[in-house]
Amino acid sequence: MKKKLLFCLSLLAATLVYAQNDDCSGATSLTVGTDFTSGAITSTNISATTDGSLPSCNADAVENVWFSVVVPASGNLKIETREVSGSSFDDSVLTAYSGSCGSLTEIDCNDDGNNDLFSILTLTGQTPGATLYVSVWKYDSDTDNGEFQISAYDPLPATNDNCSQATPLTVGTDFTSGAITSANYGATTDGTVPSCSSDASENVWFSVVVPASGNLKIETREVAGSSFDNSVLTAYSGSCGSLTEVGCNDDGNNGDFSTLILTGQTPGATLYVSVWKYDSDTDNGEFQISAYEPVPPANDNCSGATPLTIGTDFTSGAVTSVNTEAMTDGTLPSCNSDATENVWFSVVVPQSGNITIETREAAGSSFGDSSLSVYSGACGSLTEIGCNDDGGDGFFSLISLTGQTPGATLYVSAWKYDSSEASGEFQISAYDSTALSTQEVADKTKKISVAPNPFTDVVTISDVAEVKSISIIDTSGRLVKVIEKPSASLYLGDLKQGVYFISLKMNNGDTKTLKAIKK
Repeated sequence: MKKKLLFCLSLLAATLVYAQNDDCSGATSLTVGTDFTSGAITSTNISATTDGSLPSCNADAVENVWFSVVVPASGNLKIETREVSGSSFDDSVLTAYSGSCGSLTEIDCNDDGNNDLFSILTLTGQTPGATLYVSVWKYDSDTDNGEFQISAYDPLPATNDNCSQATPLTVGTDFTSGAITSANYGATTDGTVPSCSSDASENVWFSVVVPASGNLKIETREVAGSSFDNSVLTAYSGSCGSLTEVGCNDDGNNGDFSTLILTGQTPGATLYVSVWKYDSDTDNGEFQISAYEPVPPANDNCSGATPLTIGTDFTSGAVTSVNTEAMTDGTLPSCNSDATENVWFSVVVPQSGNITIETREAAGSSFGDSSLSVYSGACGSLTEIGCNDDGGDGFFSLISLTGQTPGATLYVSAWKYDSSEASGEFQISAYDSTALSTQEVADKTKKISVAPNPFTDVVTISDVAEVKSISIIDTSGRLVKVIEKPSASLYLGDLKQGVYFISLKMNNGDTKTLKAIKK
């Protein structure tokens, strides 16, 4: 019986063949390459045990194997794991340590890097000649064992990795004419982290001379087939070593790529531009960058405002305009401090003193969210008298003004909601559809009335079957309340005493206005 037990134990010992680098003391040496392929070896974690402190980035990691690597003269290292074809091991955790076996200090940890469920560490500022220890773990106990590739390499930096090596950009007239293709392979993190993205890393540099207009648009876009898909853009004045950030953008109009619009820059001055990865998990790769001087719309400034002709409804007063390449001009609207890139219109107040200004979507346009502001006065000395963000169809805007001076010229500015909104065509209309009495408005075949009038708390609209929404407007033109999908009875007890205009927005796009008095 004893001989049989010894035989079984001997057979079991022969079956359990542990990985040679199962312990830190048996760590496999890695040779530093210049890219993944040149530094890669194939290893395995079959029969590995759990050794050392659990990784800080994954408390479920188990069954690790060990490697060692000597830090190159640059002090920079990338350590990366990848899949081996046919292997069942498909989810790694990487840790790197300074010190010596038995007295290690974790200096970095990564769970999922750039290669699906495999891991990558980017180490900078390490001591040249020092030995680091690297451990590859299974993600958890449910992960299969098997072969994997591991590589330690010192990536060759991009030629424009530093500000002093910035690639010059030639200013074009649109994205295409100014565009070049670049890449951030091997880039290191250089300079101050962008104000708009504290996680940005591994940046490359460009320079550009400001054109005579003082205006520049700098934009990044995707390169087909590239794995780099999320950029941050910063622009700086000054000189390398003494830079001041003048613009920062995380996500512009092109998905996760970035756009900067700079105005009022000094003609002939050199600006420095840095393109960053969004964070350390973003893949490196090729991208397009362009610096160009946008040609703004003719009505980009108040002095070039496009005149609007008063209609009797939206359709009769509508014109199609565009805000592509518009600059931000004038004081930001009071109702939206994020508004940007506005264009201008003018309109003469009709004899009634009443006017509605509305924006709507243009078919096929990518512009879908507007803000509107209306001003009295003259260009250079304007006073805002109306502002609206979302009062029209969808995310478009509508302002109804009453009691204006007949014959006076008002200035209207149509803004993009914010910098992430795409530019494009839109419709804008100025119209006067009011035929006001104290009780009713005619609608060709039937009348809609409000009662009682004056009222105390509740008013009743005689027919709301075709009413989409109701806006309550005071005599100064201020929008007080919006009621979507209204019922016939409206509770208005929260209004102050005075005269109000009840603007009915019909399903067919028409607007009908009733005047009511709150006691």
